[in-house]
Amino acid sequence: MESFNFPSSTGFLSHLHRISGPTVEIKIGSSPQVHEVSKEMLCEKSPYFAAMFQGKFKETTKNAVTIQEIEGVVSVHSFSMLIEWIYLGRINDTKARTEEQISALIEFARFADMCMVSQELFDLIRHSLSRVIRYSGCNLAQNHYYTRLYYVTKEHIGSAMRLPLGNPVRDLIVQACVRDFLRPTNFKFEKEIREIDNFAADLLCTVQNTLKDATYANGAINFEDPYDSTRGVLFKKDESRYKR
Repeated sequence: MESFNFPSSTGFLSHLHRISGPTVEIKIGSSPQVHEVSKEMLCEKSPYFAAMFQGKFKETTKNAVTIQEIEGVVSVHSFSMLIEWIYLGRINDTKARTEEQISALIEFARFADMCMVSQELFDLIRHSLSRVIRYSGCNLAQNHYYTRLYYVTKEHIGSAMRLPLGNPVRDLIVQACVRDFLRPTNFKFEKEIREIDNFAADLLCTVQNTLKDATYANGAINFEDPYDSTRGVLFKKDESRYKR
C-alpha cells in the first residue's frame, strides 16, 4: 500500500491533523498499487470523490474504490498528479520526452475535469503546459523560424478538444496554433482543422479576436499573440520588390 510522505514545512504542518485522520483506499484499473489518501482532503478538493465517499454510494461505507482506467483521462500517473496537488498544491510531471509531458498534462486536465476540481488547478496546468511548449520551441529556433508546434501532435489537439469549451488548457492549445496558422506557410494541422471536432471553430474564433487588435505600420502587420500576450510582426511587406 502506498502512502504519501512529504517534507516538513510551516505551511504543511497546518494540514497534519487532516492527514492523520480517516483515509480511503483507491486503486486505478488493474494496477496492484493501493493509494491511501486523506479522505477529508480528497473530498474537500473534489466534488466527484466527495459524492463517492460522503454520499449514498457503497464506497461510502467501504472507504475503498477501484477506478477504471480511461485512455487519455484516468491513469496511475494522472491520479498521482492529482494527489500531489491536493497535498502540496503543486504539480510536477516527471515524463522525460517533451511529447510525453504535453500528453501527461492534457490527460491530467481531463482527469481533473472529471473530478470537478477548482479553476485554480486548471490555471496551474495551463502554466506548466505553456512552459513546456514555449521552451521546447526555443530549443528548435536555430536554423528555421520559431514554432511552438514541433512537439505538439494531432493526438494532443484531439485530446484537448475533449475538454469543455473555455477550459484554460483547451484554450492554450488553440492559442499556440494561431501564429503558425496566420503565417504564409503550410500549417502543420491543416488536415486536423477538418477532422477534429471543435478545433476549427475554436481556432477561427481565436484568430478573429487576434486580428481585431492587429495594427498596420511601416509596411508591417503587428499583432498580440494570444498565447503569451507578446506583440510581434505577423507580416512585413518586402519593399525591395517595388524598387526600380
